[in-house]
Amino acid sequence: MIFSNSWVSVIKTTNTFEEIHIEVKEHQPIASLDRGRFITQEGKIITPAGGNKSLKLLSIIGRDDEYLALLDSTFLLQNILNLNGSSLISIEHRGSGFIEALDNKSVMYRFTKKDFRVQLERLEELILFELNSGINDDIRYIDLRYKNAIALGNKNMEKSI
Repeated sequence: MIFSNSWVSVIKTTNTFEEIHIEVKEHQPIASLDRGRFITQEGKIITPAGGNKSLKLLSIIGRDDEYLALLDSTFLLQNILNLNGSSLISIEHRGSGFIEALDNKSVMYRFTKKDFRVQLERLEELILFELNSGINDDIRYIDLRYKNAIALGNKNMEKSI
């Protein structure tokens, strides 16, 4: 990729008899990766050289061959988190099919890669239940890796549903 080491995505020039028009388009990053890399709206991985921009982006942590799958998972998870007004901050594949995600309210979500979509359905049910009951204030983590249970934890105790 020609501009993988810069923020420049496209340079287009138009030459008329009197003027030269230069149009420069920047990459539009949607998530930050490790080692100063970003994934763009086009799905390209770039490593811009020079000073880093101060960007508030989703952080994706995993192997290079997992980034697009993790990005897809973030879209699915964010749709569920929109129900309670939360925003995803990071997602990480921690190995052995174990995925952790963190939202802007400091709630940690734990999933297995294998049953991710089923676990998202259970999370959606839990969030809808919480919204109707008003008991979601102190939750610090939600572990959805169990087949028939969800573990919830807060600063003071842990409980299973």
